Amino acid sequence: MNTIQSLRRAIRARTVITATVGALALLATAFPASAAPAPSSGDATSQVSAQATIPLEARVATVEHTAYAPVRETVAEFLQKAATNGVVLPAADVARLNAAPASTGCWYWNDWRNGKNAFGATLWTFNVEPNWCGNGSWITNYAYTNTWGTTSWIGWEYKGVISSSDRWGVGWNAFESTRQSSFCYINFYGCVQNQYPYVDVEVGAGGQIYKS
Repeated sequence: MNTIQSLRRAIRARTVITATVGALALLATAFPASAAPAPSSGDATSQVSAQATIPLEARVATVEHTAYAPVRETVAEFLQKAATNGVVLPAADVARLNAAPASTGCWYWNDWRNGKNAFGATLWTFNVEPNWCGNGSWITNYAYTNTWGTTSWIGWEYKGVISSSDRWGVGWNAFESTRQSSFCYINFYGCVQNQYPYVDVEVGAGGQIYKS
């Protein structure tokens, strides 16, 4: 009798387990377990669509840089240009420049970068222009750098300088400026093409260009 009762209990237990497993499977089907979100195919499609809306004429194919020599100017021209650019020179530097010997030379050099399309047309230009004076051996007076950007194609915008640094200068035989800027091509998707031209220019006390 005990054997029969044990067998009945085993059958009932197996029936309960089978029913429970079946119920859990049904619940799992009705309420699937949550998983980590996967990249949205819609986002990827939007990015591809956004890139596809950039006209070929607006896409940057090459970036060119300047090749001409520094421009020499007189002390008076250097001071006038600084004033025109809104650069306020310390009074001591102005006095030294006005009293500088004839051997003192001043220069400026625009180390630009041009973004061009596949047809050779300029889309944007980033200008980094050091201005300095020296006696051939040492930079003797105030040195500064003009920086600006322009665009030449509808849709491109200049977003300004995103990093900059200067070192050496007066009392040294070289002056170095580094600048990086941001340009953005905008359409109805937003900013769909970015360019970040970087310039590291180093000039010498006799009008040399050591690095560009």
